[in-house]
Amino acid sequence: MAMPKNTRLRTKFHFGSSMECMYSMVPYGIPASSLIPFDHGDASDDESCDSESSASNTRNAWFRKQVQLLRSKESVLVDVIKSQMPPNTILFPLKDDIVLGRGKPYQSFPGNLKFVEILEDYKDVYHHCKSRTDKTSLSSKLLKVIKDRGMRFLQRHGQSDGMYWEEVTDEVARQKITMSLR
Repeated sequence: MAMPKNTRLRTKFHFGSSMECMYSMVPYGIPASSLIPFDHGDASDDESCDSESSASNTRNAWFRKQVQLLRSKESVLVDVIKSQMPPNTILFPLKDDIVLGRGKPYQSFPGNLKFVEILEDYKDVYHHCKSRTDKTSLSSKLLKVIKDRGMRFLQRHGQSDGMYWEEVTDEVARQKITMSLR
């Protein structure tokens, strides 16, 4: 079998019944309860369809149970993390959020791409504004349009490797809009 060296080093093939395979994983630190049940049973040809559907139902039930277990662990973890953070903090930006920062990860964030599309429609209007107050009022109107779409301006809290995000003030967001329109 052809596979990359990195994958080959991390792969071990097991032969035998599903029970033998499950218990042979235990020495590697993988509990038998965390493996997918895949035994199809020893049914005759007439019963093979029923056996396959029951095996499929067993796998589906196992997947549902694992998803519920992971979701409960995740919610407990999120609750613990949020209890240690100041109020009104955001763990993960949503796809419509505009994240403030420099570099490719920020530029290619989905919310930032939508932000650029919105600004493209208003660049000509901005450049035709004569006074600074006109430009400020245009950026304030744009901020309202963006917020009405459910988009938020987020910035990492603390250092560049901060664990959570905070929504910036309207003044900072308006300045970001003005800088982006230049």
